[in-house]
Amino acid sequence: MKKWCFSFFLFLVPSVLMAQFEVGVSAGASLSSTNQDAGNYDYRTLAGLYPEVQAGYLFNDYLRADMGLGFESLGFKVKPQNEGTFNVRLRYFSVPVYATLQYPVIPKLSVGLLAGLHFNLINSESASYPFEKDFQQLDNTVGLLCGVMARYQLTDVLSLGFQYRYNADLTDVDNSGDLGRLRYHTFQIGISYRLKSGKAATAPVGVPLTPSDTTPAIRWQKWN
Repeated sequence: MKKWCFSFFLFLVPSVLMAQFEVGVSAGASLSSTNQDAGNYDYRTLAGLYPEVQAGYLFNDYLRADMGLGFESLGFKVKPQNEGTFNVRLRYFSVPVYATLQYPVIPKLSVGLLAGLHFNLINSESASYPFEKDFQQLDNTVGLLCGVMARYQLTDVLSLGFQYRYNADLTDVDNSGDLGRLRYHTFQIGISYRLKSGKAATAPVGVPLTPSDTTPAIRWQKWN
């Protein structure tokens, strides 16, 4: 038990010393639908746009914490029997908060997995028959997210990234539950800028850090 605690401490200390902040912008698209399954309705996927500003805290080459603020257009298409197709479009301010585990596969290129929460704050809505009445009861939503990412380091401070996230709401779109819970995919491409600090590691993501890259230097010694 003591060895496990000491190993975690050895990992944590250099992680804090090498931590860096990163900010960025991204743009992409979303594909959303609802988990609702009413007998007389056929629910279909609706496409939308998704711009986002992001901030990240890099502990080391492998672990980071991220959050964002985006404007998301979500919803679904519904086709009642013997009628045309109607759109239900909901516009949210979206706040994703998640952790990312990444691994440098080659110098300057890292891939990884991410997981966390998202919070959707309702902004506006539009719809046609048969759902106008439901928009008097719309609510903010919270849900889970998971996904994958790839990041290529262009320079010491600039990086180009791709991200896919799957999001599943844990709460209903409206108070009555008539519209169900949203399920949606987001695809994003963005660019990030790394803020340097006095104690930050200077090696790009994907390039192994050496003791000279940190202040103070971390020396690893064999122990039993």
